Amino acid sequence: MTSVYRHIWGLGSLVFAVLVTGLALIHSAQQSRLVTSELRMLQQTEEELQVEWLQMQLEKSAITAKLIVDQVARERLNMTTPEPAETIYLRP
Repeated sequence: MTSVYRHIWGLGSLVFAVLVTGLALIHSAQQSRLVTSELRMLQQTEEELQVEWLQMQLEKSAITAKLIVDQVARERLNMTTPEPAETIYLRP
């Protein structure tokens, strides 16, 4: 009878090991799906941030160009901002 119990014990251990392995596989697959989903969201956020960064670079270039024009006008052409009293308004 002991050999029967050993076989049952061995079979039970094998079934238990298969169940534990199956549960671990299910858990691993679920974790993989969650990580993949998070990766996609982060990639989308990265793309949005890259677009925003490019827009900011364009704005920076535009502002820099205006500042350079202003600096050249003041230094080389001795231009200044007119005072309100010096401003002439034309009406159509």
